[in-house]
Amino acid sequence: MEGLRAALQIDPANARVTAHLGRCLADYALKQNSDLDVTRRARGEADFLTTRALKLAPANDEVKKLRDEVVELLKIKTELIPK
Repeated sequence: MEGLRAALQIDPANARVTAHLGRCLADYALKQNSDLDVTRRARGEADFLTTRALKLAPANDEVKKLRDEVVELLKIKTELIPK
């Protein structure tokens, strides 16, 4: 996860890196059982990052897939956005 954070600092507009970091954070949030604040922060960041990635590259299938996985894993309610 730290490698993805470093890559994002170098290229903050890289939609694929952004989406992959969001996906990793979603996994982390699901595994985190002890600290509710850490879990909430990871969930929120996963949602934000994958949403941002989709805005950066709305036609990228990999980004769409990662966003869909995060939405499903974290059971995020999303507004319907026309494609």
